[in-house]
Amino acid sequence: MSRVRDGARPDDADAVLHVDAGERAPDPATAALSARPGVAIESLRSANAAVDRLAAGDVDCLVCDPDDLGGTAFLCRVRGRHPGLPVVVYTRDTADAVLDWVAENGPAAYLRKGDGRGEERSEALWNRVERVLPGASLERDEALVETIHDPVYVLGATGEFTFVNDAFCAATGYDRETLVGRDGGVVERTELDGDDGRAFQRRLFERGARAGQVEVMLGTADGGTLYCEDHVSLLPAPDAEFAGSVGVLRDISARKRRERELERYEDVIELAADGMYMLDRSGAFDEVNSRMETLTGYDESELLEFGPATCLTEETYDRFESEIGALLSAARPWGSVEGDLETADGDLVPIEARITLVYRDGEFDGTVGIVRDITERRERKRELERQNDRLEEFAGIVSHDLRNPLNVAEGRLELLDDEVDSVHLAPARRALSRMDDIIEDVLTLTRHGTTDVSPHALEFEPLVWETWRTVDGPEATLTVAGALGTIPADESRLRRILENLFRNAVEHAGPDVTVRVGRLDGESGFYVEDDGPGVPPGDRETVFRTGYTSSADGTGYGLEIVRELVAAHGWAVEVRTGNEGGARFVVTGVSEA
Repeated sequence: MSRVRDGARPDDADAVLHVDAGERAPDPATAALSARPGVAIESLRSANAAVDRLAAGDVDCLVCDPDDLGGTAFLCRVRGRHPGLPVVVYTRDTADAVLDWVAENGPAAYLRKGDGRGEERSEALWNRVERVLPGASLERDEALVETIHDPVYVLGATGEFTFVNDAFCAATGYDRETLVGRDGGVVERTELDGDDGRAFQRRLFERGARAGQVEVMLGTADGGTLYCEDHVSLLPAPDAEFAGSVGVLRDISARKRRERELERYEDVIELAADGMYMLDRSGAFDEVNSRMETLTGYDESELLEFGPATCLTEETYDRFESEIGALLSAARPWGSVEGDLETADGDLVPIEARITLVYRDGEFDGTVGIVRDITERRERKRELERQNDRLEEFAGIVSHDLRNPLNVAEGRLELLDDEVDSVHLAPARRALSRMDDIIEDVLTLTRHGTTDVSPHALEFEPLVWETWRTVDGPEATLTVAGALGTIPADESRLRRILENLFRNAVEHAGPDVTVRVGRLDGESGFYVEDDGPGVPPGDRETVFRTGYTSSADGTGYGLEIVRELVAAHGWAVEVRTGNEGGARFVVTGVSEA
């Protein structure tokens, strides 16, 4: 059998000591070990020689047949002096004592001589040796760890990296040479509760635990942060001292992002000025925010136990349930109802409840929504109704109590015109006509806010010409620029808008004014412009105010009426400079009919 003479062997070879006092001829299996690369074998034939050689050190594994060496006594003698030495028992002895010793005194392995043919037995013996050799075991373990997709690291007893796999390097952006041998703090490993990441391993050791799990943050080479779940196991140590740890990391950055988003949503819900709720498919509260507790006077546990029926009036609850049913039937995603909430103290609070259906996997799974206190809105509505009533009353007074005397005055003036010829009659007639215009404008301003706008598609150009014929301006000229198409508008309101703009042009640009109407280019709307002096930029907002006029015959209400009627349609009006320097009144926001 080959042996290493004079104790010399390659530095990177595993030294195997073979001891067998009963063999006269070389065993084929042990002889085959010498052919293994990286293995140096030395053979001895006595127990004492073996003990002396082991005492000299530099042996990585003992292969022996204890049958002629003293049996298990020899094995116990070796283990007592060399507790960590790997031992392979290669013998024909199948006594229970030998098998028990192998089982109880690792690292150790057993192979019975004579099993299998020579080649098979050689391979079996090598497998046993390879299994217990620390170098071979380490190589296998490292190869296995490198196949794991999760980052793996090993920290020594003092906290330095002794191993990191490729996945760890890829995750952190550091190369292995930068990490191994350096303190684990190089990657700023910190527990999410703020402790230094290595404190967890120490706590495991102090509690006598072998493994545990902790969430940590890792600082990456590019300055980023990686959130991980660290599965930590303490390294075994025969002297019961802390020897370090091995950790397997799972990237939980996506989960942490979702958790932070959820926390932000929860903060928004809790801080919302409106009540927010979630109902399950049976209609019971799944979740409510603190504002719901404030609105109802019930605490969260009461609302979750008793449901919406405990805080809504019967009529409102029925309306609420009917709306959910209507949404499901019509396949509409959301809706709303108004009603009254009844507090724990018995007070009624006017509310608007908005309802959104929730589906999971295509099946209805409940609703979410907002409950808003509309006390102020309802009060404003009532106040507007009271104001509208007063305006209607005022309009009646203006229409009846002022117009009747005016009609009498106009009738008397006509009779007087038949009896006398006086230069004072024409001014009096103009004054009465102006008074009639003022009354008409005041009635328009008073009543238009209380009348619903009923838009429908109108052929715009015919309406323009019909309105123009009602304007007193025999010397004025109207032109239409291009096709005017159709406009969605309330006919009477649009007619009044055009009439006031036409009259404004005649009054301020002169009796021979030319008025042009057209659709806007690049904007949704239309314009009415004249060739008069225009409106100075500083007055372009003022012209729409009540009472503003630069004409002796103007009432000061015409353009304000235009603005109010335009706004009633949801449009906007402004003054610009026309193509010929005059005033261009531009109405925008007009949708296509």
